[in-house]
This record gives sequence, C-alpha cells and structure tokens, in this order.
Amino acid sequence: MTESDDIAITAATSEDAEDIAALQTLSWQTTYRGLFPDAFLDDDMAHRFDCHWRTMLADPPERSVILAARREGRILGFIAALPTEAPETAFIDNIHIAPDAHGRGLGTKLMATCADRLTALGYRATYLKVAFENARARAFYRHLGGRESEKFLDDIAGFRVPAARFDWDDLDALSEV
Repeated sequence: MTESDDIAITAATSEDAEDIAALQTLSWQTTYRGLFPDAFLDDDMAHRFDCHWRTMLADPPERSVILAARREGRILGFIAALPTEAPETAFIDNIHIAPDAHGRGLGTKLMATCADRLTALGYRATYLKVAFENARARAFYRHLGGRESEKFLDDIAGFRVPAARFDWDDLDALSEV
C-alpha cells in the first residue's frame, strides 16, 4: 500500500478553483525560481492562475479532464487534460503536486487516472510540454514511458523557455503504470 492509496481523485469543480490556483502558484514558485523573473513568480502569477482556474472550472472545455487529488479535504495535486485539433489526442496542460506530497506515488496515480478518463472520452494518445530545466519532472515522465523530444523554445506564460515535449501514444499503457 502506498501513501497515495488514501487519496481520492475526483473531477475538479468550480469550488476547487482557489485551491488549485494556490497549488499551481506554490508549485511554480518552488520549481521555477530562477527560470522566471521573481516579480512574475511573486506578484503577477497568483492572480493570473486564480483568474484562469475560476474561468476554466466554471465552464470546462468539452472532452476535457480536470482532476483533483484530495486527502482529508486538502488538494494535494491536480491534472488538467484538454482537447487538441487532433480528435484522438489530448494535451496535458497542467499536472502539479504539493511539494510536501512529492515522491509518494500521487503523480503516477493522477496520470493513470487521467489516462483512464481520456480513453473513456475516445482519446488514444496524449502529450505534455515541460520546462527543460525541470529535470525531476522530465525523469518522472520518462519513468512513465513518455517519449521525450529534443529541447525547443516554448512560450510558457508569455516567456520563451527551453522545453521538452513528452508523448504517450498508448493511453492504455499509461493507465497501467
């Protein structure tokens, strides 16, 4: 039994917007200090994420999957997968785990549950993009069978950042990790 076994993963609702925005803000402040300007991380970002999640969860895109992982009412992680122009491929726009919950299997459980939900919606594949400097996340995605691209420049929150893309062409395999 892992520590993630007592965590409930459910669809996120508009009532979760504030907690999800706060978790994403903390995650970025912890992970991306030095990659993004301090003024952005400390001042602008919290408001930007709060507005984003209030809008997104009030009216989620059709065929999206937005899940929250909770233990005793606290959101410890979340994942958001969105439709793309390719009808069988979803884009994982966000996955964040509370810093004090890293290394406990929660990210794996979120990815697998998301893969199950995406399959049920008719998707066959998914991908995500991650800042190249986030070596911990890149190692995690490789561990889950993601195929990593070459480094490229991506627009992340209005900044040009070296990034990598990870692809999973078989959601069934991802759901079984």
